[in-house]
Amino acid sequence: MKKCNQCGMEKPVGDFYARQAKCKPCIRGNVKKNRDSKKEYYRAYDRARGNRQSPEYVREYREKYPNK
Repeated sequence: MKKCNQCGMEKPVGDFYARQAKCKPCIRGNVKKNRDSKKEYYRAYDRARGNRQSPEYVREYREKYPNK
């Protein structure tokens, strides 16, 4: 059993990520609050890092592999 530094509850060690003092539900809650408070930033970030190639790359790829 291990005590969470955020909620203060005693929980099994399996309810904690490795080398973390907060339990998984507390960490997930913090991540959700952070993403909700910075929605526009994360929307732009997710769009930018998505699987989007430049139009030039797509054109070259389609010319190179016309049957795919």
